[in-house]
Amino acid sequence: MLFAEVRQKILDYSRENKSCRWIAKKLKIAHTTVSRVLKSGRTKNRRIRSNAGRPRKLNRADKLKIKRVTMNRIQKNSMVNSRIIKNELNLDVSLRTIQRKMKAMDFTYDKIERKIPLSKSTKNERIKFCKKMLTEDRRINKFHYI
Repeated sequence: MLFAEVRQKILDYSRENKSCRWIAKKLKIAHTTVSRVLKSGRTKNRRIRSNAGRPRKLNRADKLKIKRVTMNRIQKNSMVNSRIIKNELNLDVSLRTIQRKMKAMDFTYDKIERKIPLSKSTKNERIKFCKKMLTEDRRINKFHYI
């Protein structure tokens, strides 16, 4: 990290048409540092390179919309899932992206496990088994670990 005085000296020397290597030798710093300071000095210390990588699928406004819709549905005690939110907001992203954003906003959710309903005969068998286990001697049901 360079001090403001050193940066100012670099800019002053460059205005005097001194080379990067001459300035680097004079101030005893690397010539790449000097060239970087000169490059940023021309743009008034603004960042030259744009953000690298893939652009975000959801911008800040979309995140706020997702939060608003979710909160409204929770207050109405109605069902909330990513498919409903996607359809309501006409978002062009995957359901998983919406789920990740909801999780990042501290909305927790559970997947509903599908269970096959019991038939009458299996239900009766289960009730008989439970009653039998309740009436049996408790000492028989204990396990001993050695």
